[in-house]
Amino acid sequence: MALSKIQTGFVPTLVTGDLPSGTVIKTQSFDSQGSYIVTNTTSDVDILTVNYTPVLTGSTIIISGMCPCYHNNTNTGTWSPARFLWMVIDSTPVASFEHPGPQNSVGEMSDNIPFHYIYTGGTAGTQFTMVLKHQTVAGTNNSFYFGRTGPFGGTAGGATSALIRGTITEIQS
Repeated sequence: MALSKIQTGFVPTLVTGDLPSGTVIKTQSFDSQGSYIVTNTTSDVDILTVNYTPVLTGSTIIISGMCPCYHNNTNTGTWSPARFLWMVIDSTPVASFEHPGPQNSVGEMSDNIPFHYIYTGGTAGTQFTMVLKHQTVAGTNNSFYFGRTGPFGGTAGGATSALIRGTITEIQS
């Protein structure tokens, strides 16, 4: 059997069905570096925007990560406000995640909200936008801090601060 001619400068194009189900096609990490947000409103606030372009139409796209936050409750001994983190894809809310707001005896606390969503609405070559929003939904208006300076010094929103971090993984359905 003869070897076929090698094509140079050729980039193969993947199409749905070329790979076994569950094969990782592409990953993209994201974080909120450069962003420092302090808010005390009960209105929603955009805290992170990520753009992603799927390789295949109909693939499974897994979006997951962690949203650390510090907040102060000036009324010690009372319940801290509940807060929601919600995900919007191309202007459509698709998921919400809640931290219930524990009773607070010290006036401040730090918490993390994990987020995880499986998206199947992507089209090959068409970018979609995922936005994480934050909203305080109960209790008094207290300040929430995203991207606060960490124990290593540096600047708020810098590489060593408490950043929202996550990964988008596209897999063959």
